[in-house]
Amino acid sequence: MRHLLLALFAALLLSGCPDTDDDDSAAADDDDSWAADDDDLGPDDDDSVDDDDSVDDDDSVDDDDAVDDDDSAPTGVLADSIDDYSGTQGQAGWYYGYWDRTADEASGDGLYAAAEFVQMPQWGGADWQAWFVESVEPGGFWTVVTETMMHPNGTTTSGPAQSVRHQAIRRWVSSWTTDLRVTGDFYKLNSDADGVEVKVLLDGAELLAQFIEGWDTTGIDLDLCVPVTAGQALDFVVGDGPTGEDWADSTYHYAHIEAEPGGCP
Repeated sequence: MRHLLLALFAALLLSGCPDTDDDDSAAADDDDSWAADDDDLGPDDDDSVDDDDSVDDDDSVDDDDAVDDDDSAPTGVLADSIDDYSGTQGQAGWYYGYWDRTADEASGDGLYAAAEFVQMPQWGGADWQAWFVESVEPGGFWTVVTETMMHPNGTTTSGPAQSVRHQAIRRWVSSWTTDLRVTGDFYKLNSDADGVEVKVLLDGAELLAQFIEGWDTTGIDLDLCVPVTAGQALDFVVGDGPTGEDWADSTYHYAHIEAEPGGCP
């Protein structure tokens, strides 16, 4: 009988041993939980992680520094229409498009709004690095934006082009909220015809509007200080002349955009 009681007692003691294994399992579970949280860069289950360990791991990512970097004011050159020019819409913040003035006059108010900007669908490729709406032959348009040239389409046109008014637009979208210094120029490449209308707009609001005579191969220099918020669009526009004629309307355009360190007055 005594031996039977001793055996029963030993069995009861052994049945309590898994408590140690449970602790190890819980620790492993906690480690797994921390590993998963590490992937998310921020554990939020404080009960499963020793506080000292969480502080050590937090040292690898300084959230405050990341916020400071995002909020820091930009400096230097932010965009350049020649250096940044490419066959990809949106690269470096640049887009290439047009406004269909004829369609807007027929069905809208005939006044350009930023939302009426239409991206040009065609890229000429390596042989002709230009953005355009549709090849002028047959029945296309003269509307073109290249690295340094912009050309509208008019109602009085040449060749097989359609008789509609398009204004060619080179657009840059800011990634920052800051003050900009915008420099550059517009001038006629062909000293002929009835001239072109050029504009600089911020989200459709006019910053500059000027007519360049058909013979004016000197044109105008740009020097604008422009406060912007992130996501706003600067549009550089070339439209046909007062008669709607697009003959010899090839116009040089260049824009250079820098952060204005002193801010706009």
